[in-house]
Amino acid sequence: LPEDFSSRDYRPPPGPLCFMEQLCELHDGLVLEAKGVKEHFWKPFIKKLFHKRILRGKEDSLSGFLDPMNFGDSFLSLSRLYEEQVLASGGLDERIFTGEGASEDIGTPEPSLCEEVENQDSTLYRLHTSLAASVLKVSTPLTGRKYVQEVHLASPLSTAMKSVGRLHTLLSGTRNGPSSRLTQILRGCSRDPSDVISQRLKDMLDIFTQHHEDSSDDSKGMEKDMAVKFFHLSEALYYRILESIVEREKMILGDADLSCILEQDMFHRSLLACCLEIVTFSYRPPGDFPRVIHTFQLPAYHFYKVIEVLVRSEQGLFREVVKHLNQVEEQVLESLAWTSNSPLWHSLQSAQVPTCQEVHENTNSTWFYFTCRDDVIILLNR
Repeated sequence: LPEDFSSRDYRPPPGPLCFMEQLCELHDGLVLEAKGVKEHFWKPFIKKLFHKRILRGKEDSLSGFLDPMNFGDSFLSLSRLYEEQVLASGGLDERIFTGEGASEDIGTPEPSLCEEVENQDSTLYRLHTSLAASVLKVSTPLTGRKYVQEVHLASPLSTAMKSVGRLHTLLSGTRNGPSSRLTQILRGCSRDPSDVISQRLKDMLDIFTQHHEDSSDDSKGMEKDMAVKFFHLSEALYYRILESIVEREKMILGDADLSCILEQDMFHRSLLACCLEIVTFSYRPPGDFPRVIHTFQLPAYHFYKVIEVLVRSEQGLFREVVKHLNQVEEQVLESLAWTSNSPLWHSLQSAQVPTCQEVHENTNSTWFYFTCRDDVIILLNR
């Protein structure tokens, strides 16, 4: 800390603090080399992480990713990136040296309040005893029992509380409206869809609350206040995921106009319904599907298309939600997409699907591909 840090007249500098010179003095480093590494290697790497949305914060100053509202997402993204790197390279996962029980298992030094010399002696002693114990220990099938996590049967209440906590952690620092970045992107379109999106959300809120007021006598219904709370959480998640989707599209398409994409009414309604299903599942497992698509009169065929886009765009979804969305996909593919009023039938008719007789007569080919708008259906002739 600066010498006058505790005085009343202390004023923090306008830019971010840099303690590189102090570190070089403590560890006998060269300040010039450290600054060169920082400028030519460290900063470009951090900029790349910000550009790929792995780190969240202030991209202009390369800071803010340690703030409470950004640290959770940044840490999860970095952990996922590091795991992919370890698996791809086949290297050693160095996180084992900082894990729980690392001091006992592999002799990682622990922080101590002893004097410097005594601390070094105790560290060497612990390392020596740990290595000696590992050599003398007889390996049996029961030796590694402590590394196996015990299976505890969780109650529905504890599961719901855990899911709710993860949901609020995911939405920490997120508001119900669009962020400044998303607002800027929407205004940059040739036709600003902000008002249309806002009005659509208001209409869907009225439909959702009215539906639960009418079904309040049902055992699966909910009160109006709870329905409004669920919808506002879904709205915050909707804007968060919409921003991620738009950012991904801009990385692919460059400076192309996104008005055509952002004006798709069915896409926005399906995305909001999917976010609402995530919130409902977090509070009330096992969710409320397919009731949510019946409430907004959404075809399951179109709802299915949004699920993969949502999962790819939001990296912070916890495992239980992803598994639930996979089950929703299976339910749609098995039955809901094949109802008599499904738009899938119209797509199949316009795609000129071969008849069963044509497929049976064509014995030269094993696979038959035909395109149905954006979908490819594969038939196997056995």
